Amino acid sequence: ALSHFTVYAEPRTAEKMIGLTIDLRRYLPNNTTGAICNLSGMEMPVIKMEDDETFKQTLVRVKQSMDKIKSRNPGLYS
Repeated sequence: ALSHFTVYAEPRTAEKMIGLTIDLRRYLPNNTTGAICNLSGMEMPVIKMEDDETFKQTLVRVKQSMDKIKSRNPGLYS
């Protein structure tokens, strides 16, 4: 995580938004669309970068944020 800040010269306590595309076809009956269409949703978890945190610690926090999103029907409420 700290190498990212060295390369981009950003404040180490900045918050980062991670844009994720969610495939909404999983919510359709029998996973069928019937036509060509855009069935995507978005989620934007915000991760605060901590000054004294290792990459592994940051990764654990990202995973926790993703687990929370995955537990509540991702893409439907974005």
